[in-house]
Amino acid sequence: MSEAQSQDEKLNRRRFNAGFLTACALLLLLATLSLGVGSTSLGLDGALRVILWKVPLLRPLSNGTPSGPEISIIWDIRLPRIILAILVGGALSLAGALMQAYFRNALAGPFVVGVSSGAAFGAVAAIVFGLNISFAGISAVPLCAFVGGLAVVMLVGLLNNRTGAARVESLLLTGIAVGSVLSAAASLMMITSQESLQSILFWLLGSLSSARWLHVSWVLPFFLAGSIPAFLLARDLNALAWGDEIAHSLGVSVKRSRNIVLICATLLATSAVAVAGIIGFLGLMMPHVARFVVGSDHRRVLPLSFIFGAILLLTADLAARTLWAPTELPIGALTAIFGAPFLAYLCNRRR
Repeated sequence: MSEAQSQDEKLNRRRFNAGFLTACALLLLLATLSLGVGSTSLGLDGALRVILWKVPLLRPLSNGTPSGPEISIIWDIRLPRIILAILVGGALSLAGALMQAYFRNALAGPFVVGVSSGAAFGAVAAIVFGLNISFAGISAVPLCAFVGGLAVVMLVGLLNNRTGAARVESLLLTGIAVGSVLSAAASLMMITSQESLQSILFWLLGSLSSARWLHVSWVLPFFLAGSIPAFLLARDLNALAWGDEIAHSLGVSVKRSRNIVLICATLLATSAVAVAGIIGFLGLMMPHVARFVVGSDHRRVLPLSFIFGAILLLTADLAARTLWAPTELPIGALTAIFGAPFLAYLCNRRR
């Protein structure tokens, strides 16, 4: 490594340390603020009192006994919603970083292989036909959304069961084709079911209004299954950025690594969409912000993308439930306000 490269590496390492610590502090601050702020304002003192009361080891530190409504609002509604916002935002951002590395395309996002179209088709079908099924306590809509998104990626993979350099481009085109068909089918179902249109549109625009501890416990295993292998493959992603042939010459099992990356991104994106609906642009924006801060090394880009995604979605969720309280705004609409101009800037910058 040359002296200039060594200096750049040290600079990026310092940027990562500073950026990561700053982002973690900001995330903690936002989470604390979100606990006390809402349509019913309890303040930070009230929120802290409830949390201390609910944790047996910390109960002696609680300043008084919280009331039943306070416990319900903080512990049963806001805290799981905050944790779910962190998991969903981080998962979508992480999936976006993986997809951009997989396709070697700065405009790739977590939904490019049809995850959103499959999830939307499953959720719309569950709402229109009034499916009354559940699994592990999860109701029909998130369950069908999860199965739909996962099934589409599996179908795209089967249709694209080829090897070689053209596989990535073929996978992208196959995903677009299958996703277009399912989007059209979902639109037809929406037209034929006017009475369910409002519920469908609210889900399609994204929301965390129904977040409970059950959703957190359901998403967490998929998040861990998708994120841990992704972090372990960071070095392989750095090699793949130079092309499959160079990565192979560096000892990377290209086909194996690509398959794992695709599976991880699919698990992250599908589980997030299943509980929060379709939240666009987040997975496109945050990996770019992370690369702007720390460079292109995926050992730093991936964890920073997760933190930045969690911060953005937590901020959007806080705005969604306070700007027009007691009416709640869809999160996807708020992220699109930031995401659409960012996409236009990105396209113009890379023109």
